[in-house]
Amino acid sequence: MKNKTKYNLGDAVQSSPDSCDVEIMKAKWVAVIHEYKGQNEQGEQCYDTLGFWKPIKDADGNITDFWKKNPPSTEPTLRQLLHNYLVEI
Repeated sequence: MKNKTKYNLGDAVQSSPDSCDVEIMKAKWVAVIHEYKGQNEQGEQCYDTLGFWKPIKDADGNITDFWKKNPPSTEPTLRQLLHNYLVEI
């Protein structure tokens, strides 16, 4: 059985529902695991992810003014995240 708190290279992931990405930025980071970086002192696993931002639409289908003024790049970029801010998709 696959351990859900530890990802493999190439696994598809996105921001967890309770992450700052969702709560503050009103967007999801959608990516694949690019590289495992190791663990910190608290045992949290760190990963390089390769992906892009996907703004979250409200009930009327609108995105926030920030994302309207700053559209996310369509080119994948690297972003380093701890495992507890990610969920597998």
